[in-house]
Amino acid sequence: MSDLCSEFLKKAKEIFPKARLKAATDTEQQAQQAQQGRESRNGVWTVVIVVAVIVGGRFLLFKVEGNPFQLPMNARDWTGFGESYNNNISEVVEKGTETDGKITKKTEKITTTEKKLQPAKTLWDWMVLLLAPATLASFGFLFQSSQERAKRDKEEADKKRDADQQREQALQTYFDQLSELLVDKQLLKKSTNSETEAAPDKPASRIDADAALGVVKAKTLTLFRLFDNAVPTDIPRKSSVLAFLGDTELLNVLDLDLQFSHWENANLRRANLSGADLSGADLSDADLSFAKLGGAKLERANLTNANLTNADLSFAKLERANLSGADLSGADLSDAKLSFAKLGGAKLGGAKLERADLTNANLNNGKLRGADLRHAILTNGKLRGADLSDADLSNADLSNANLSNANLGGAILINANLRVVGLIQEQLEGEAQPFLCKVELPKEVKINPDRDCEKLPEILSKQRFRQLVRAVRKYQR
Repeated sequence: MSDLCSEFLKKAKEIFPKARLKAATDTEQQAQQAQQGRESRNGVWTVVIVVAVIVGGRFLLFKVEGNPFQLPMNARDWTGFGESYNNNISEVVEKGTETDGKITKKTEKITTTEKKLQPAKTLWDWMVLLLAPATLASFGFLFQSSQERAKRDKEEADKKRDADQQREQALQTYFDQLSELLVDKQLLKKSTNSETEAAPDKPASRIDADAALGVVKAKTLTLFRLFDNAVPTDIPRKSSVLAFLGDTELLNVLDLDLQFSHWENANLRRANLSGADLSGADLSDADLSFAKLGGAKLERANLTNANLTNADLSFAKLERANLSGADLSGADLSDAKLSFAKLGGAKLGGAKLERADLTNANLNNGKLRGADLRHAILTNGKLRGADLSDADLSNADLSNANLSNANLGGAILINANLRVVGLIQEQLEGEAQPFLCKVELPKEVKINPDRDCEKLPEILSKQRFRQLVRAVRKYQR
């Protein structure tokens, strides 16, 4: 019997929410239909009233002669719209008669017929008649409109303030609850210990930690939806949650789905986002300077004009990501996957791109002065107008890359494959020429591929010293 009851309760829990949802949907549809019916009836009555006013005004104000709607129409005399005649003029006359020396006075009212023309109203007459009321009506309308507008603005401001306070309260509650789990309940420690346990059956601590993490994940996603639904999207509070999860190392533990999420103009400076899945996310104009993004998934992410100075992007997956105009100065992109990435106009001065895969990447007009591109793969890369001065391209593969108008002055080219498109001899000669040693050159370029092998040891020692100085400064910051 108890099994039947529990089964019934289970099914009831599944059915009742659906029934309530269906009833709410039906009620909403009925309300919409009733509203549409009222709007249609109001429209019909509006048309009837307008027609009645036009027809009534026609017969009330104008004479009906022949076709009632024939133009021009003659106004009735009493309206004063057109010319009219005043025919009856009354005059009182006193007459006196004398009888036996007595004068008898007699008053008579004499009516004479005289046609007196009353001219039609002039423009000035109409202005005198209508200007004052029209002015008063206009001022009244404008005053009422301004009052209504001020009321609407106040209501909207109050609504925005209430919504902002609600989001702030939700954020504070989230931080308080999460801090309690992390500090008092030692959630992170329990979850870490439970992962190292190899017992076949989960202990009670492991179950409690998993349940708590599930609650934290649900609350986090709910909070993100609340911030996303704000107009405009509440990026500052949302980014503070993400930075907090990264700093507490909960981001990867929760395994949050952040694909195609929005982080425009977010402040994620020094945030720990290592291993985060931000594929397709919008991080345009975001501040990610000094951020830890090692191993992060950023395929097809939008990072246009983002600040990634000195960021750690080693082993990051950036295939087909848009980094146009981004500042990657001093960033660590070693072993990163950047095939088909858009890096046009990006700043990569002093960046570390050792062993990075830049196959088919767009680096047109890129600023790569002093960049470390050792063992980098730049096959079929687009480097038109790129600044590669003082860059280290040792053992780099530039086969079929387009180096038209690229600046190679002072670049180190040891064992590099320079069988590229658009390379001319002038780019390898002159005062600011690159250093060549065991280089593969195009057939049309008549230069000794081992021209600078003897100079390179001294040059490399100076370069390594400069790299060491930059690393120390970066660490100090």
